[in-house]
Amino acid sequence: MKTIFEAISSYLETVKLARSEKTWLAYTAAMKNLTITLKDHGIDVENETTLNLSVEVITWFANDLKQ
Repeated sequence: MKTIFEAISSYLETVKLARSEKTWLAYTAAMKNLTITLKDHGIDVENETTLNLSVEVITWFANDLKQ
């Protein structure tokens, strides 16, 4: 099972291969912001797996984006 960080990295690599550079840059910025949100809520993205994520993460991220 991949860590959260590994999953994000794999996703961004797929985006980089399939989309424009501008899209990849936008998605990279979004994933950086998601990582900050996760860390702010005590989630260790480098060591925890994606199985440890709950739907609550979406609420946290949406709230952070509003600020």
